[in-house]
Parts: sequence; C-alpha cells; structure tokens
Amino acid sequence: MKTTVHIPDALLEEARKIAYREHTTIKALIEEGLCLSIESRKNQKKFRLRKATYKGNGLPIGISHVFLASICATP
Repeated sequence: MKTTVHIPDALLEEARKIAYREHTTIKALIEEGLCLSIESRKNQKKFRLRKATYKGNGLPIGISHVFLASICATP
C-alpha cells in the first residue's frame, strides 16, 4: 500500500545515512520502526484509575454543591 508521510528534513537525512551505512532502504527502516512501535504498545498494560472513594456520608449538613463550586471557582 502506498501512503504519504511528512518527515522532518533532519530525521530523513539521518535515516538516509543509516540506510546507506546498513545497506538497506528508507522503506525498510520505516517498516522496522513501525513494527517496533506497534509491538511496544501491545505490551503496555492498559491504564486503570484506582478506586479512590472516601468512606463517609457525603457533604456535611448545610454545605451544598453550589457552595463548593463557588469556592473552587474563586481564583
């Protein structure tokens, strides 16, 4: 499959040097890089936010959500 990718000039120049030195192609380097990137993402654990609840009975009597919102909104 063909596609167009915009690569910064400095990065492409470095890739050309590596390709020349290793007797390979830019295409092969891009494929290798994509494979490594995809593989490393497959091995990452999915982020899970831990349950962080407070064992209480909610807001104290006399304090409303509106009051708390007004405090948070004050710079």
